[in-house]
This record gives sequence, C-alpha cells and structure tokens, in this order.
Amino acid sequence: MTSTVAQGRRTDATLVVTNVLWNAAASLFGSVIAFLLVPFLLGRLGEVVYGVWALVGSVFAYAVVFQLGLVSAVNRYIPVRLASGDVPGLRAVVSTCSVFLAGVGVVVLGLTLGLHQWLTQIFQIPPALAADAQLCVLVVGGCAALTTVTSAASAILSGYQRYDLMAGSRIAVTLARTAVLVFLVVQGWGLVAVALVYGLSELLVNAIYLAFCLRLLPERPFSARAVDAALLREMLAYGFNTFNYILGALLLLKVGEVLIGIYRSAEEVAHYAIVTASVLTLTTVIESFCAAIKPAASDLDAIDDHARLKELTLLSQKYSLFMILPSAAFLLVMGREFLLIWTHKDIPLLPTILAIVVVGHAFRLAQHSSFFVLVGKGEHRFFGRLMVIMAAGTVGLGWLGLAVLDWGLLGVAWASAIPLVVGCGILLPRHAYKQLGIGWVESLWRVWLPSLGGAAPGVLLLVAWKLTMPPRSWPELLLVVCAVAATTLMAAWKLGLGESERMRFWNLAKQGWSRVFA
Repeated sequence: MTSTVAQGRRTDATLVVTNVLWNAAASLFGSVIAFLLVPFLLGRLGEVVYGVWALVGSVFAYAVVFQLGLVSAVNRYIPVRLASGDVPGLRAVVSTCSVFLAGVGVVVLGLTLGLHQWLTQIFQIPPALAADAQLCVLVVGGCAALTTVTSAASAILSGYQRYDLMAGSRIAVTLARTAVLVFLVVQGWGLVAVALVYGLSELLVNAIYLAFCLRLLPERPFSARAVDAALLREMLAYGFNTFNYILGALLLLKVGEVLIGIYRSAEEVAHYAIVTASVLTLTTVIESFCAAIKPAASDLDAIDDHARLKELTLLSQKYSLFMILPSAAFLLVMGREFLLIWTHKDIPLLPTILAIVVVGHAFRLAQHSSFFVLVGKGEHRFFGRLMVIMAAGTVGLGWLGLAVLDWGLLGVAWASAIPLVVGCGILLPRHAYKQLGIGWVESLWRVWLPSLGGAAPGVLLLVAWKLTMPPRSWPELLLVVCAVAATTLMAAWKLGLGESERMRFWNLAKQGWSRVFA
C-alpha cells in the first residue's frame, strides 16, 4: 500500500537554486570560521601540538568510509520514495540504514581502541605529548562512533531537500563551538579540550538533524520489521561506488598528513595541514554548492526528464567554474602573501607546495558537479573506481617521495597533484559527457567559454595587483578578495550568463526580497 508523503517537494529551478545557496552559505560560513581558527590554534597551541591535532583529525576523517557509501544511498532512495509516495518503502530505508550504521559505530569504536594502543608506534608523536595524543584519540574516536550511528539524519534531510534546516543548524552549532573553543584555549586548555569540543559539537549537529527528521518522516519511521536485508544489499551495491569516490577523495586530500606523520615530524604535519586547510576551504564550498544537485538529479531521473537533467549538468558545472577559477587563481598568484598574512609564518617552499596542490584539486572540483548528477542517476561506478586508482597513485607516489627520494613536503604535493590532473583533466570528463549525452563542442560553448569569460577579468586584476602592489596586511588582502569577487560577479553576469539565466536569477532575487518584507 502506498500513500502520499506530504512533506515531499517537487524539484524546480527555484528549489534547486535555493538549496544550493543554503548549503553553500553554511559551508562557506564553516570554512571561514575554520580558516580563521588555524592561525589562532597555531599561535596558542604551537606547531607541534597543532600538528598532532591535525594528524588525529586526518586519521579519523577516514571513519566515514566504514559506512560503505550507505549514507549516499539514503540520499538517493529517500527522494525516489518521496517521488512515488511510497511510505512503507521510506520506512524500510530509514530502518535498514539505522541498524547498519549502529553496527558501523561499533566498528569505529573498536578501531579507536586499537589506534589508542598503537598510536605512538605508528606515528612520530613527541614523548611529551604521547599521553594527551592517546586521550585525544579516545575522545575523537568515541564521538565519531556515536556520530556515525546518527549520520543518516543529514542524508534524510537532504533527500527531503530541506537544506534550509541543515544550514541553520550547522551555522548555529558552529558559532557556539567556536565561542567555547576560543574561551577554553585562551584559558590554557590544550589538545584534549579541542578534541572534546569538536567531537561533541558534531554529535549536537546530528541530534538536531534527527529531531527535524522525526518531524518530516511518517509516524513510527523506525521498525524492526521494516529492516530489509535485500534492500540493504541493494543500497550497498549502489553506495559502494560512492564509497570508492569518498575514499579516493579523502586519500587525495588527507593521506599526505598521515604519510608525513609516519615518516617525518609533527611540525611538518602542521605545515602541510596549513596547505590542506587552504584547499579544504575551496573544496568545502564547491562540494556543498554541488551537493544539492544530487537529490534534484534523482528526482528528475525518477520521472525520466532527461532534457532538464542535461541542462542541470551544464549549468551546475558552469556555475561551479565561476567560483573555482578565480579562487584557484588567487591561491596561485597571491599564495605567498596569503600564507604570510594568514599564519604570520614565512615557511620555505610552502607557497610552491600550495600552488601544486591547488592545481590538482581544481581539476577534481571542475568535475564534481557531473559526479553528483551521475550519482543521482546511479551511474557513477566509473567515478568511484577511478578515484580509488588515483588515490592509490597518490599513496604510492607519496611513499616514493618521502621514504625513498626524501623530497619531503614537495614530494607529497606532487603525489597529490599528478593523479588528479591526469584522471580529472582527461578521463573523468570524457566519461561523464558520454554518459550524459554532452558533446565536447557543446561543453566548450555552453560551459568553458562562458566560465573563462566570466573569470578572466578577475584573474587579470589579480595579476596586475600582484605586480604593482602586493598586499601586506589583512585589510589589503581583503580588498583584493572583494575587488576580484566583485569583478568576477559582474563579468559572470554580463559574459557568462544567457538572457534566460539572468532573468531566472533576477526573478529568484525578487521572490526572496518579497518574502523578507511580506
């Protein structure tokens, strides 16, 4: 028996754009806060303690892979069930994933205890910090295990396309966490306090998400009788490709810190963490911008609207490039000035390392919107497999650069960039365009030329600013950012958008303004 799920919302251009803006706003806010906390924690904790914290955080970033992509499957199955009004099917998805994730939480807890025991044998932890580092592992790992159990809540809200609820919750908790963290660190609390604040805040976010889910889902959303082993196998088969993609993306971004922690020192982990924090700010914003595309793609695929699906692909990639191109150019052109103003540390070769890593991840992010469209359609196997191959290449090249050639951080940076340039610059776009029926000429005219036209004036302004008056303080650097952003926005509006796109955004802005003053 099926019935209508009242809370489901149909996909249209306004809903997609609104979701994208909510998700991007929350991620941008979180990224800015994290960005500002890096120099604060570096200065208060010291490079070695900060390096240990970055190392522990990098290790536990991999906890998400033990979900085997199931959360991604929930993100697809929820909108599909909503589109058909299948309430029993919706209940089966929620119940099945809840039981599975509870088991994953137990696995994460067991691995936490193992890492606690062997931490100092695996990584180069200074003896004076060994006890705090081991306690930090217990705190972060315990919170990660509990967070895993409730991690489906965000996927459920995403499936309902309620990015407004997720964004508001995330922003509120981030504000509270930052205030508590700054207070404790100023008062002299160290590594363990930082771990506790971050761990508990993630638990709080998921608890809020869960409360919203219980209001949106049908009555009694969890039932032991609704747990379906066949559905679990189906969801895992779908999610496995996303699992590969997530694992590959994590390795490509975070394995450098782990390898450095094994072969070098905590201080060098801190140096490389500065680079990855810079790239992560850009990565988080682009990924959040694209994430709202997935449920929309699932919805359109469920009703066989291939024309709008193709349009969604082309427009989302173009809009992503409007952000990727000037942001990557800023880190390339102004890297030295940016790092010196941000961290107050002039570390040799770090601007070069930043430039290498940025180029690689810019290629990956340029394909991220296409990935979310294909994952929404359930046709993303190639993405997952190639990401794992690229990640394996990064691990192998990183080991070669550190353990054999002794190239240090520079070797790790090249190990990160080379697989990304080859895989995401050539192989991924060829596959994605073939799957979606997009020709190279069509992509050139509808995506790349408008994107380059919209980004070019801002990039030229960056180069001119660098050559004539490179920034030496925060006000000067922020002036550069604002000027380039304004230039890019105007150029994208005039050179990158068609008349129908400008009208759509204009109408959306008027609707939002009317709601404010209604």
